[in-house]
Amino acid sequence: MLFRSARRLRLILVLLSLIPLAATIWLIFYLGCPWPFADDWEIVHLIIKRRQGTLGFADLWAQHNEARIVVPRLIELLLYEFGTWDGRRNMFMNLFLTFINFSAMAFLIRRFLPGHRTLTAALLLPTSILLFAWFQYETWLWQFQIVQVLPYTLLLLGLCLGQTNIRLVRSEEHTSELQSPCNLVCRLLL
Repeated sequence: MLFRSARRLRLILVLLSLIPLAATIWLIFYLGCPWPFADDWEIVHLIIKRRQGTLGFADLWAQHNEARIVVPRLIELLLYEFGTWDGRRNMFMNLFLTFINFSAMAFLIRRFLPGHRTLTAALLLPTSILLFAWFQYETWLWQFQIVQVLPYTLLLLGLCLGQTNIRLVRSEEHTSELQSPCNLVCRLLL
């Protein structure tokens, strides 16, 4: 009986942790603006050049404020390649990347708390509330925020990769050299 009630509790906690995600989906769907705003206009000239066939690497490498945002530009161009202009697609991409962050954090929590399934499920709720909070509405309602979300996604995916036993190279000597820094970074950050 105890196993069954603990299992139900975990299920309830996981479902509760998905409520902020559902609320953020609603926020984007109903309040998201399909037209460009502020920095969103920066992608328009890239789309025009892409359609004219004159888009080059220099256009993608061009500086934006203090950064070079090649990967976010490529992602945005890919999103616009598969449909009409609707900025909510970028907003949902930001939400998808944040969901990947949530999943990576859930993986890391479970990895560092083995055998504590209920505690892991309980920690998902505050993680979800913090990640999908509406106080960061600019992240959800501004298309250009992929520049802010993508680095965290890549960092968390790197941490998850460091905690798995996946071999990126075949040789044993190179594998240990590669996994040691990943595990060291994971232990220092977590």
